[in-house]
Amino acid sequence: MIQSAEQLEAAGAELIVLCTNTMHLCSLLSLKHFNPVLHIAEATGSKIAEAG
Repeated sequence: MIQSAEQLEAAGAELIVLCTNTMHLCSLLSLKHFNPVLHIAEATGSKIAEAG
């Protein structure tokens, strides 16, 4: 996963988005030096909190 993220970054990616819950379990540690990494659960939780 780190190698893929590095390739995306080298190609000019400005953001990494993971769209699976399973990959988020290891992404928090392995991709922590990439910024930003959008965590789908955090984004969803923020919208739910905003909606009350």
